[in-house]
Amino acid sequence: MEKCIDSAVPVLKACRRAVGRIGLAMTIGLAVSQGACLALVLWLDSFAPASLDNPWVSITVSTLPIYLLCIPIVYLMVRRLPAAYPLEIKRIGIGATAAFALATYALFYISQIVTMGGIEMLSFLTERDYNNALEQVLDTNSAATFLVVGLLGPIMEELLFRGLILRRLLPYGRTFAVVGSAVMFGLFHANLFQIGYAFATGLALAYITVRTGSILHAAVMHVFFNTYSNLIVFMLERNETIANVCSVLIMLAAAAGVVVLVRKRKTIAYHLRPAPVEPGHTLLAGLKTPGFWLFVLACLGLAVYFMITL
Repeated sequence: MEKCIDSAVPVLKACRRAVGRIGLAMTIGLAVSQGACLALVLWLDSFAPASLDNPWVSITVSTLPIYLLCIPIVYLMVRRLPAAYPLEIKRIGIGATAAFALATYALFYISQIVTMGGIEMLSFLTERDYNNALEQVLDTNSAATFLVVGLLGPIMEELLFRGLILRRLLPYGRTFAVVGSAVMFGLFHANLFQIGYAFATGLALAYITVRTGSILHAAVMHVFFNTYSNLIVFMLERNETIANVCSVLIMLAAAAGVVVLVRKRKTIAYHLRPAPVEPGHTLLAGLKTPGFWLFVLACLGLAVYFMITL
């Protein structure tokens, strides 16, 4: 027993160092990119205020600094951390891909219901309405929205979370890497309306990456989900019937996804093994790092600010 504890100590120390470094890197990257967004908005508001009404300008100013500044900063700060590749690259068929997609929709839909229920309860208790910053982006229904939210955003986020961060957490176990990268993915959205379902979706996308050994499937699914969401919002203003049909299809997919998750639970658990240390120990080790909590506070602070002020 003492031997097991002694052998786990170096792993847990390395785990705390990795999580702390990643958390600090994400915090700095987020601060710099958000500062750049604010600086651009203030500059445009002073010299060309009308330009902020242009969808291309507004979405570029609000999102591109995050991808062009945050991701390089995180990469430079964490690239020297020990990394591991997922399982060997394995091709999966159409049936398995469809099962992954259904399971992802199930996690997304359930977490969305829980999130909206929580926000409704908060709204009732505080007697005020809260704003979803994402709706202001999606309501533009422009080509810029489809390009950035539906294509560029998912690809860049997959490179960051399933490419860079997941690999830096994999040396400490697959379960830890999947959960840890999903937590950071959810927080990164800095939106209380999104954190819950982004975390749940992040679990599925990280598992798919570990299972297949490549971020390709996760990236394709991420692009599909975001584009499909944009399409529903787009259709709501033009053909409510089609939008309702799309919403029903999502609910049916989520129900089928629950069946997949229940039936495949043992297979999922199998592919998340083994781990150098019990997943619970590594999760607790990660929670003891100041860098991680700095990132949590920064993201939640931004989320509350956007929800109240927008």
